[in-house]
Amino acid sequence: AVVSTQSTGSSSHRLISKMKFLLIACCVALAAAAMERPDGPSDRCQKPEVPKKVMRMMKRKAMNSFRMKFKCSKGNWIKLTPPEGMMEKMIKDDDFNPKELCFDVQAHISAAKHVVGLLKDCDRVQKKIFMHLMMKKFYEYCIKGEHDQCFMDIGRKAAVCSMKQGICPHDFLKAVKNDDECSAKLATFEQCFESGETPRCAKVVVDFYEGMKEHLDDIDDEASRHDV
Repeated sequence: AVVSTQSTGSSSHRLISKMKFLLIACCVALAAAAMERPDGPSDRCQKPEVPKKVMRMMKRKAMNSFRMKFKCSKGNWIKLTPPEGMMEKMIKDDDFNPKELCFDVQAHISAAKHVVGLLKDCDRVQKKIFMHLMMKKFYEYCIKGEHDQCFMDIGRKAAVCSMKQGICPHDFLKAVKNDDECSAKLATFEQCFESGETPRCAKVVVDFYEGMKEHLDDIDDEASRHDV
């Protein structure tokens, strides 16, 4: 029983770590795009251009990875299912609108756990393909035409905060994750991001951001959300 509990705790810690970086990614994801704009913070941080041959290969792999199921690895196709809680809502509530879950903290946590479980045995490249499509669909369904200005502001500010630490925005997650001072760098990033001019965001986005921070704070009574 002790071993089982420790194993569960370890799995939970790894999941929360991934969720933490996913939250930071929400702030940094558009920063690389901002760097390519004329008003971007610096020309030295241009994201390396992906060769067209590689782009074509990845696009072809992505198109061949979805057939009502997802190609997890060679010869291994997995069935894609929604999180259990979402399925229950769809069945019980005739007026259920998935769009209501766009910025629902608990829905994102449930989805993160569900996706980690679905993809745990998948190839690394296939995981990237799946996550890229998820982010693209999230943008199309939850942001486009409704919160564009908000996320553009977030991207620009995240780029500036990343540059203040001497890290190119498109390298921020990798650089911080492998740094012994990860917690301190995340705290510095957050302090920078929350100072000065506030991104022009709707209350629902602000509440989501604050809700995710609160959830991370509640995970451990002693450690800060940056240490989790």
